[in-house]
Amino acid sequence: SFRHARHTRALGLPVYRLPSTSPANASWSFERKLAAWREVFVHHGLLVEGAV
Repeated sequence: SFRHARHTRALGLPVYRLPSTSPANASWSFERKLAAWREVFVHHGLLVEGAV
């Protein structure tokens, strides 16, 4: 949930609003969800750009 974002930011931690991977979020295509999640993973060095 994004409800606690301001508290997390107050600790100096980055906060990202990402789409749920749940089927309930059907307005976003799988590819669009994947791109949003991948961007954050690449930004933090958890995934190499262009991998997978």
